[in-house]
Amino acid sequence: MTVTRLVTLDDVPVLADLNRINREFLAPWEPVRDESHYTEQGQREIIEGALARYKLGSLLPHVI
Repeated sequence: MTVTRLVTLDDVPVLADLNRINREFLAPWEPVRDESHYTEQGQREIIEGALARYKLGSLLPHVI
């Protein structure tokens, strides 16, 4: 069974690794991204923003 849950700041290291590892493979389908996107700090900022929008009711940031 596949389960989703709300993303947390504890997910930052794993998501940063996944973005780095899959960067080349996903390049044809992804927008051009700043180098910071592939760092833990960049992912932390993205997740913090997503969670702020979640609290406002405008986003539902889940991970599998």
